[in-house]
Amino acid sequence: MISFLSLRRFSYWFLATFFLLIACRKNDFVGSVSTETFPVTNPLVADTSYTVEYVANVHSVRNIELRARISGYLDRIYVDEGESVRKGQLLFSINGQEYREELSRATAMLKSAIADAKAAEVDLANVSRLVSESIVSEP
Repeated sequence: MISFLSLRRFSYWFLATFFLLIACRKNDFVGSVSTETFPVTNPLVADTSYTVEYVANVHSVRNIELRARISGYLDRIYVDEGESVRKGQLLFSINGQEYREELSRATAMLKSAIADAKAAEVDLANVSRLVSESIVSEP
């Protein structure tokens, strides 16, 4: 009885012999191959840009809502929507014309109040002198 292992070895030996005989056979078609010539060109080297546009929705991992502490009109925007930012980075600048006008008004009011205070001091000094000389009676 033939064992399975010896049958397997025999099939391997048979296949190896078969392929060896096919590989060692003389090729009749070697001389009949015709060669063709083709024109060869050099490639053109140039910078090209390739763009593809897709329709998509992009959602961020974390949305942050920004609000100014003061009111006003934006003068300049330093970042684009969706761009990454760092802590302390300047994002917007608000038009300062309104605040400069308000500062000028407040400065004018301060100077007016200082002038009124000086005028009141002068009036007080005059009335005190008149009271000390008994020209005017004490209130």
